[in-house]
Amino acid sequence: MKICLHIHSECSHDSDVPVKDVVHTAKKLGYDVISITDHNTSKGSLKALQYEDDQISIIPGAEFSTQYGHILAYFIDESVEQRTSKLD
Repeated sequence: MKICLHIHSECSHDSDVPVKDVVHTAKKLGYDVISITDHNTSKGSLKALQYEDDQISIIPGAEFSTQYGHILAYFIDESVEQRTSKLD
């Protein structure tokens, strides 16, 4: 099983790759499971769920900036983003 759990999309400040292209490229490269973990937002990851199919599974996630450093969170929804304090 090929998995990548730390990918950024256009929803992060450090990437300009559209979510659809991230999922398409992951499929092309043979990934079975991915998680888009954009900085301080779950938007890209939640958008990626619409491209999930029998070829690839999407784990909703985000990378939050905290006083302790960056923390990756998985199996989340937009409510986590709304209730989590973040540092810029």
